[in-house]
Amino acid sequence: MNRNSIACKAVAATLLLLACVAPNSVHAGYVYWYENGIAGANAFMRMDLDGIGSAEVVYSYGNSSTDLKGFDVDANYLYFGEGAIVKRVDLDGTNETTIINSSDVEGGIKGLAVDGGELYFVDADYFKKWDGTSVATLVTLPSGTNRSIALNSSSAFIGTDQAGSRDIIQYNKITGSTEVIYNPSLSYSLEYDSIDASETHVYTLSSILQEFEISGSSSTTLDSLTGPSGKNNALAYYEEGGNTYLYYTDRGGKKINLIKNGGTPTLIHTSTGFGGNASVKGLAVSSSNSGAPEPAETFAFLGLLTACCIGFRQWRQGRVSVKVTERS
Repeated sequence: MNRNSIACKAVAATLLLLACVAPNSVHAGYVYWYENGIAGANAFMRMDLDGIGSAEVVYSYGNSSTDLKGFDVDANYLYFGEGAIVKRVDLDGTNETTIINSSDVEGGIKGLAVDGGELYFVDADYFKKWDGTSVATLVTLPSGTNRSIALNSSSAFIGTDQAGSRDIIQYNKITGSTEVIYNPSLSYSLEYDSIDASETHVYTLSSILQEFEISGSSSTTLDSLTGPSGKNNALAYYEEGGNTYLYYTDRGGKKINLIKNGGTPTLIHTSTGFGGNASVKGLAVSSSNSGAPEPAETFAFLGLLTACCIGFRQWRQGRVSVKVTERS
């Protein structure tokens, strides 16, 4: 192998490593939440996974009286539903962008979740997916109040609320099939951010905090003192480095608790914003090992890689010269 080829491959390997780094990895490894205040005063906030240190405001959303419904984050963006549209902002609170327009929404955003750059959301009685360019309807849900979405690698779990029945429907992301896997017999609804899932369990928060086997065969009550409090329920489940984190709000929606590694619930945050009138409406975790660069960034790196290889080869072959001028 000649030196030109060796050098060019070294440049390529270096640039490829750079291209594979998530652009906003500095913002990973936080628990994020949405605090809803009064008179349209809203804010997205975060703190580290163990709840150590102070909470910080990521993005102030004080120019709308719209009660946001549906909230999630990935390694690059924060996503939220606002009436009949979905927006996202960078995890540093910049670059607000509308990614789903009202023309793709029929009844309003009721819940959303993101996975691998694809956004799943409930629009009235429809379960839909945005693949980064367009919106497709995946399934028609039972007529009623449908909200709350959780995702794992193979399925989506949708909390529904019909007359006399509160079910959790499992949607298979591979086959597109659906089935009712739980009927929790709850006294209170599953609200807009009140379910989450791992590969083995589904977690729900209504008047109590429950853990269901993924098959729906059994459930465990993790906390019986969480509610009720209509529309203030939020939870998020996360795994990293052999640790598990389960975040949830308690009665009134002003406090965030953490159950780490199945231990005792610990209070990590009490909302005091907006004169004490704020409540937590959404919880999500930005993973430190998920997400990928935006396509434009990846293509930019690949273009740079190609240019460097071509330029280096031409320089070695004497087709590109470098002029150096000495100063006297």
